[in-house]
Parts: sequence; structure tokens; C-alpha cells
Amino acid sequence: MAAPAMQDAAGMTIWSRAGQKARRLALIYACSVDPENLVITGDAVRWSTAFVHHLTRRMLFMASTHVSENEFHGMCQKIVQVLRKWKEKHGNAWMPFWKLNRKLPWSLREHEELRNSLINQRIIEYEEKRTSGTPKRLYRLP
Repeated sequence: MAAPAMQDAAGMTIWSRAGQKARRLALIYACSVDPENLVITGDAVRWSTAFVHHLTRRMLFMASTHVSENEFHGMCQKIVQVLRKWKEKHGNAWMPFWKLNRKLPWSLREHEELRNSLINQRIIEYEEKRTSGTPKRLYRLP
């Protein structure tokens, strides 16, 4: 809930509605427990608050990964999304460039510019391994 400190208007708007959502969910919880005797218990409040906090953080995370400032930023986010999915499936293993390029078929120059930007921001890690032919170019999230 650092939205006010960061002057994040969208974040503040979303968090301002969290209390309303928690109250509604607590009421729904109470209805499901005993529809004849509606009492919002501490359990209902704890559950609804935890649920709303999770959903709100997830919504803000998803917005941050899908909203970009410009085309270059959007392309950087696409690389990070591909690497995030790779990490979910393969853990800390390196993703070969050819697999990344298959999912994001951009020019080598674009890939190089994007890679350098993400490396400088310490968002991704990059490694080249020598082979008898073309060096292996490997990517991963830290």
C-alpha cells in the first residue's frame, strides 16, 4: 500500500475501494455460514480482508505487467513475461535465445537493444557460452 508515497493515482484509487469489497465479501461469508442469523464474525472479516488484499495486489501486478509507457517498454515487458513463464516451468534454468526468438520474432538488433536495457536495469541475466559454431545466448530472470 505504498501508492500514496509513490503518488500512484491508479493504485490509490484501486486500494480506496478495497474496504468496500472486504465489507461485501464479509457479508457474503456471513450469509453462507448462517443465512437466518446474519452475524459478521471475526473469521469473516479476516477472510474477506486477506482475500481482497490478495486480489488487489494481483490486480496491480497484472496492470504493471500489461501496461507500457511506449512501444520499447512494451517489448521489454513481453520478454519478461516470456521469461517469467519459462521460470515457472523450468525453475532457474537458462532459456536459450532461439526459444525466446521463436516466441518473439524480432530483429537481432531489437533483441540486442532490449536485452541491454533489461540487463542494465538488472531485470534479466544474460550469458554467452562458446561453442564450435554460434555461441549459445542464454537468458533468465534473477
